[in-house]
Amino acid sequence: MAHPRSLWQRKDFSGVLADCDAVIYIAGDNPIAGENKNMLVDHQAAIRAVEEARQQGIKRFVYLSPVRPDESEESKETGAKDEPEEMIIQSGLVYTVIRPAKSASKPATGTITAASSLSDAEGEIPFEDVAAVLVESLGSEAAANRSFEIAPGQQQSLKH
Repeated sequence: MAHPRSLWQRKDFSGVLADCDAVIYIAGDNPIAGENKNMLVDHQAAIRAVEEARQQGIKRFVYLSPVRPDESEESKETGAKDEPEEMIIQSGLVYTVIRPAKSASKPATGTITAASSLSDAEGEIPFEDVAAVLVESLGSEAAANRSFEIAPGQQQSLKH
């Protein structure tokens, strides 16, 4: 698999998405953002990924948003971090948008809190738990065509 930066430079997702049934897209920073960082997320890459998914007949698109549950509206809009979410929702694909609490490299707990809105999301969610939610959401009818936030918690899965 190609390095994400080389994909951005090529502006081509066709080879990477060939023969895929679904896409898990993890938002990355904009590698050419200037000093003022007015585009913190490479939303053009997200647009290209959605377009390529549609062209290849991929129906399922899971998006890990850089927007955190405890982030202010102003912060979400700064740097265009929230722009890809609306585009994905309007894409016609079966989507899931996941906004994790602050992620950390620490042992997985296997439990989360998930809701459409978590105003009091505290603590750090392990990377492994975030990854498990991304994978689980692919086959979850409860996660289809929904946006939700996740944080450390007591739930064993998205179904509860």
